[in-house]
Parts: sequence; structure tokens; C-alpha cells
Amino acid sequence: MHSIVSLDFAASLEPGWSDTIYPPYFVVGALYSGFAMVVVIAAVLRWACSFEPFITVQHFEAIAKVLLTASVVMGVSYATEWFWGWYGGERTEHHLVTFLFTGPYSPLYYGQLIFNVAVPQALWFPAVRRSIIGVTIISVLINVGMWLERILIVWATLSRDYLPSAWRIFLPTVWDWLLLFGSLGAFTFLFMIFVRILPALPAHELRKTWVEENGA
Repeated sequence: MHSIVSLDFAASLEPGWSDTIYPPYFVVGALYSGFAMVVVIAAVLRWACSFEPFITVQHFEAIAKVLLTASVVMGVSYATEWFWGWYGGERTEHHLVTFLFTGPYSPLYYGQLIFNVAVPQALWFPAVRRSIIGVTIISVLINVGMWLERILIVWATLSRDYLPSAWRIFLPTVWDWLLLFGSLGAFTFLFMIFVRILPALPAHELRKTWVEENGA
């Protein structure tokens, strides 16, 4: 799905979208934010459902290594976009990169870089990877950073395309925010119903733990 969506962008003539890096860039980003969301959900289930015997520190440490690797790949992807904007010599592409760093969206762009690249570097330290609270906080920030990345892909390009007469700044309204938080609330509500009605953990994992505890 993300490959198709990214190709929709890459096949256009808009500045910043016609990049061959977009398909792998989108897939890595989807995995990155997906694993970060898995950490958040696992931490909530571990606390709310007393799943400590099943969701262990080793699970969080393993996912933390995946997040660290993905953060490095995302950093390389961002640097590649900057390099192409400069090396390609296209004036509009160069202006778009400058706009990201200096325009009205620059606080969001710097937040994206900090949350997606800088903050996850703390996972190089074993103590951070073994801290459930630490990994969860980093994962929440990653999800925020990936959300900023996705909206800036649209906002930045549509705000600074080839026609200066069409330049404008998008300002979200209250309905945009309600749609965002309503979607998050609907997902949380439906997921908690799923956990309440259906088994959230594989039966063989529960049986294995029961056998180890009872020695049978």
C-alpha cells in the first residue's frame, strides 16, 4: 500500500515528490512508525492487563534495536533529499528545501528531524533499550515525528510549487483537529474492544508460560 501511495507522489511533476527514493522511503517510514506504535500498545497492554510474564523487557529491547536501525535509515533518506535538491540544480527543488528549513513550517520540520532521527539515538545505550518507560516515550515521539513528516510532504510541496501565484500556507481548522483526535479515539476504542473480547496473546505462549510455572 505504501509503495503505491509513494508512486502516486513520485509520478507527479510537483517539486519534492518526483523522487525515486519515495517507494523505499515510504515503506521504511511505515515500518518505523508501525514498530513504534507496537511498543506503545504493548506497554499499555502490559500495564493494563498484567501481561508482564508475556511481554517482557527482552521484547522491548529487540524492538528498540529495530527502531534504532530505522532511525538511521530515515536520517540517510532525509540527507538524500537535501543532496538531490542541491545537486540536481533545479531551482524549485532547491527553494523547497530552503523553505522547509526557513519557512513557516520550519518548527514542524525541525521537530520531525529531532523526533525521527536525533531522539532515537538514545537507543544506542543498553540501559535505555532495557527501560520500558524510556522506549515507550521514544516511540511516542517517533509517532509524532512520523505524523509531522507525512503532513509536511503534502503541506510543503503544495505551499511552494512552481507557480508563485499559487503559494499559500495551510492552517488547520478546528474540524481538522477534531478529525485527527476523533480518529485516534476511534482506533483506541475499537482496539480496546478487541482486546476485551478476543485473546490478545497467542494461546501457545500462554500454555508455554503455564507449563513453565507449574512444571507440568
